Amino acid sequence: MSELKNALRSGDVSVIGSRQFKDFDEYLMPRATFDTHHRENRLGLAVETSATSYLDERFERLREALDETARLAAAGELPDVELNDKGLKITPLDDATPAEADVLTQQVYDLII
Repeated sequence: MSELKNALRSGDVSVIGSRQFKDFDEYLMPRATFDTHHRENRLGLAVETSATSYLDERFERLREALDETARLAAAGELPDVELNDKGLKITPLDDATPAEADVLTQQVYDLII
């Protein structure tokens, strides 16, 4: 019985007429409708539906960010970064763990051991 329950929850098994356990494909738009909407650019999605266009836009944003980083590095304006002929040096992050957390961690370890 538990196997059936797990299969229902995972969607591996569906129940005809059930709203909770219906077949996954019933949630989807029919293929013909999707094709028509896609062809007419009427999917109403907030993202680009063309992989090529999406990737081109993302690469452009990445290029802009890299160019800005290069500009800041050349001007010596990157925070916590030193870039010179010897290489790149990044200031290590400070330990952000509150002292109280260290105390609690030790208390937990004491309980375990």
